[in-house]
Amino acid sequence: MASKGAYVAGTDGGDYSHRERVAPHYKDVSAYKVKTHALAPYQLAFHLAAAAAFVYMYVTTGMFVYHRPFLATAATPLLLRYMDSNRVALLAYSGLCGLIAAYLIWLGIGRTLDLMALMEGRMHEAVIFLVLNTAGAVVHLLAMYYTRRILYLYSSIDDAARARRSAARPKAE
Repeated sequence: MASKGAYVAGTDGGDYSHRERVAPHYKDVSAYKVKTHALAPYQLAFHLAAAAAFVYMYVTTGMFVYHRPFLATAATPLLLRYMDSNRVALLAYSGLCGLIAAYLIWLGIGRTLDLMALMEGRMHEAVIFLVLNTAGAVVHLLAMYYTRRILYLYSSIDDAARARRSAARPKAE
């Protein structure tokens, strides 16, 4: 970076190694936020596909493949709008992603295998459900992992700030 005018006496520009740097946990928080936000379209696509599969199976067979309250979790990616400044929303998002992933693992393996037995000649539909549920579980588990990492990094940042404040306080004698 060029500058006009005289340089500070006693420096040749080689003092760059002594300058302050951004702490790595701040960089990690922003990296995990980017990764979490990148998963939101996949979560939304999964929920739309799950809703379409739900409607298709109900119309063709009269069976409820997904539990109806599960469809309400489609709003989960919308919590990401409030995630940047609100740790409660971040914790709620992480918890919901974990619950959805657990439900999908149960549904994706157990219930889909049951459906395969019930859907005698409609194996391709059962395989589509199996793939859909597995993909949804993976996306939600990744989102839960990333948000848990952000929460952990936030807590380490808070701990470091508390330690700095307590070190800066004069000790009472």
